[in-house]
Amino acid sequence: MVQHATSSRSHALAIAIALGSCAGPSGPAQPVGQTHEARVTEGGSDEARADAVGVDEELDETGPPGDIPFWTDGRARRPVTRERAERRGLALVDLGEAWAPTIFTEDPSLGARGRQPYRREFLRLANEQHRRQRDPMERHLELYGIFPTLNVVRARLADEERHRCHDAVDDAAIASLDDTIRPGSDPTGQRRRVMSVQVLRRRLEDVARRRRLPSIDALDDGSNSREAQEVRRLRRMEPVVAAIRAVQAHLRCEGTLSSRARDGELDAHTGRAIRIWQSRHMIISLAGRLDETTRASLTMDSRELDFLTLLRALRERVVDATGILEDGSASNQWGTVVGRQLQIDDEFRAVGRVPPLPNGAPDLVSAQTDAAARALGWTDPAAALAWLDAHARERADHRVVALPLPPPPEYHSRQMDLRVEIDRGDVHYAFPFTPDGRPRGMVQRNRPVTTIFARHEGREIALVRWNTTIGGWQPEVNPQGGVGMRYKESDVGPRIWRHLIAGPAWLPPPSTPDDELLVRSGSTWRVNDSITGPGYDSAYGLAMVIHHIQRGEGPGAELLDNGIRSHGSVSYRSILRGYSHGCHRLFNHLAVRMGGFLLHHRAYTTQGQIAASLRRELRPAGSEEMHVLELTQRGFLFDLDPPVPVEVLPGNIRGNATRPPTGFFPLPAELQAQARAEAEPAVN
Repeated sequence: MVQHATSSRSHALAIAIALGSCAGPSGPAQPVGQTHEARVTEGGSDEARADAVGVDEELDETGPPGDIPFWTDGRARRPVTRERAERRGLALVDLGEAWAPTIFTEDPSLGARGRQPYRREFLRLANEQHRRQRDPMERHLELYGIFPTLNVVRARLADEERHRCHDAVDDAAIASLDDTIRPGSDPTGQRRRVMSVQVLRRRLEDVARRRRLPSIDALDDGSNSREAQEVRRLRRMEPVVAAIRAVQAHLRCEGTLSSRARDGELDAHTGRAIRIWQSRHMIISLAGRLDETTRASLTMDSRELDFLTLLRALRERVVDATGILEDGSASNQWGTVVGRQLQIDDEFRAVGRVPPLPNGAPDLVSAQTDAAARALGWTDPAAALAWLDAHARERADHRVVALPLPPPPEYHSRQMDLRVEIDRGDVHYAFPFTPDGRPRGMVQRNRPVTTIFARHEGREIALVRWNTTIGGWQPEVNPQGGVGMRYKESDVGPRIWRHLIAGPAWLPPPSTPDDELLVRSGSTWRVNDSITGPGYDSAYGLAMVIHHIQRGEGPGAELLDNGIRSHGSVSYRSILRGYSHGCHRLFNHLAVRMGGFLLHHRAYTTQGQIAASLRRELRPAGSEEMHVLELTQRGFLFDLDPPVPVEVLPGNIRGNATRPPTGFFPLPAELQAQARAEAEPAVN
């Protein structure tokens, strides 16, 4: 991260904060904290800006030697001191194994309260230090906002045995597929298809051999003979089986395919390994489907894929170090890094399907990352591996380097004039099913978006525009066991972002059924602590801000909490196509970036850990087992001062219903089983 001198002072501040559900009650008062100025340098003079881009030789040849490696144009120059690097506008980027985003910065002056509850777990996951008892899905979490360390990626790039394994796979069959295949769909039919391909090929080859034909293709003479029909049938089935076998071969190279996976079948075991692949390469998909983006990634060179992972990991460190947020989403300008588009999946640019915003900022994130990669000499997989072998082969908790990056925009400052606008898009209040159980057609052409603006010298710049969610109809199981739906509203009007929470935890209200807080593992149950958090896959993801209604001005202003937050999430399909329980969900890595940006560009007070006291005994239905859910903290709090103003727009109300309905609406019997499977705790 960029490290600047900061001033701090202690003061008493009572904070009313809520970390309940998206319709939850207010929480307890908060303790004393530390005040910090936002940590970002001013734009500086034109001369300083020029030096930051075109570093002169004086940095190499004169002045006292420093202890920070200085890189430019792929060459190591004379090390610099921290003071000299900051004076000349160089960015200080930490490439070490103990790096964590700014929102996970600890404050020793606060004692035990200054320790980040999730920082240790974040670092464990980034370093891929696995726990045997945990889900192997946690091996690769790039998709969900936890990027691997440089040493982890170096080991991947250097694994020639794995690369040769991938090289040996014939990808022609994968490339020939043009349909999405769903894992576990029609297992009997899949098994029959594999057997039929084997039987048909043997029989047709035998017939072709006896007739002295050059291949079985010659048997298809355009007639309706048995052999001609069987050749055509084989042509339909064999490419699918061959493609699945090629996919399975790639997954075996990764060591993620279970030995129980059935050859040539996209069974549950293969689907699980595909999900791990998708998470590793930041591909949004549904239930491990073999979709177009996944198929394309499987045919890419494994070294190139690892290089993209390295560049994405560098990107998050550069973004966090520089306080740059502008990613091109407001202007539909998507940059490249050393000639590459880092996101394989176009779903991350879904917001670009609508027109660009006036004064939308360009993709500064890619520009900064590109400059950093070129300064280090990471221009291709081989060059990057050579650098990592020479400079990052051994573990180092901290490895700060000085890099000449483009200067920040002139509107960046220590205290930026920011505002946020959340457009709810198309809103449908009508019940989504007809009385006979048929779904109503409710098209949502305009999805909800969150836009962050900066004001500077009389003009307003749209920094980012991100896909988000609003509330909608959600399946629900009531305490009496009934299955139905309830509308979850996202209220509108002026709000403020004052409380930023890193590693937030969710405290389930007493009305939450026990079964929703437990998860079955084989024949036993355990507490579902992944949903309560803190954690990347928790209800609130890695970071969140609370939407407060402010009544009054000054120190005595009252903050009201309707339970709505903007927060990270792993429910990416809902962010792109679905609804929440009222909150505004963001991709996890964007929620982390946003939190770091706010700490760079707004003054804040570090309040530290938010104490909680919850102990609840849980018993699964029909079982005598008893499990204990215990939570002692709700996350790590930063208090933004002044807060960021937010306006939630009404959106476009579609249909005859113009108000959000209240109450519980039972579902037809034929829809209850599906709704029960889709129901989730009402937390976000």
